[in-house]
Amino acid sequence: MLTSSPFAIILSIIGNIVSTGTAFSPIKNFLEIDRNRDVGNNNIYPIIALCGNSLCWVVYGAVIKSMSILPVNVIGLFVTSYFIIVFISATSDIIKRRFITAIYFGYLVGLTIYHIMIVLYVESIETQSTIFGYTSIVAVLIFYASPVLSLYGVFKSMDRSSINLPLSLVSCFAGLTWTLYGIVVDNKFIFLPNAVGASLSAISLVAYFLVGYFNTLYKIKSNQTNDGASQDVALIINQEEQQEISLNKDDDDYEEEIKI
Repeated sequence: MLTSSPFAIILSIIGNIVSTGTAFSPIKNFLEIDRNRDVGNNNIYPIIALCGNSLCWVVYGAVIKSMSILPVNVIGLFVTSYFIIVFISATSDIIKRRFITAIYFGYLVGLTIYHIMIVLYVESIETQSTIFGYTSIVAVLIFYASPVLSLYGVFKSMDRSSINLPLSLVSCFAGLTWTLYGIVVDNKFIFLPNAVGASLSAISLVAYFLVGYFNTLYKIKSNQTNDGASQDVALIINQEEQQEISLNKDDDDYEEEIKI
């Protein structure tokens, strides 16, 4: 690995900054949730996936002793946990609250037990790093794929509110940055999942802007239809007024003839 090369160091710094931004990007939504005690249409599952992803990369970074991976993922682990706790506490539907709680704790506890078992029963550090590397690939793909799985519902309802735009934008940029870093340091565990992840984030962004475009187009057509209908109504009213004026004029002429 060429981790000491200047380009790799620069990419590592940029990647850590952008990835920290990924963790903090939904903060506005969750502060509003905490203040209003209403989760609205916000999708919590990408945040749960990001939390599990951060945990996997913390373990992988610790095993391979990479300080370019550890800090950002430790931050991500704590920040996303805070977001999830806020979301769960603000969920009024008790069934939904229990379901999300079960997924969150089940996912993290399962990952924790899995990593502990590998550390205890696999002696070779090299083998551990390989296993944890593949685990991190799966975790990061789950994170990047989680918003994409809801796209069918987005297009069906033409409601894009479940797509977190800041999270998708920052995730796409972070994926591209870590893809370049993985290429430079020749690490397939960093390169492959982030290349796929950047593509999946790009798909979410395309869906977000497409739905927005179609909704805008529909509103324009609706306004044009309403304007046309208003013009037709105005024309009909105008014609009726002209007919009334004509009838009144005829009545006046008739009355004058009778007087004569």
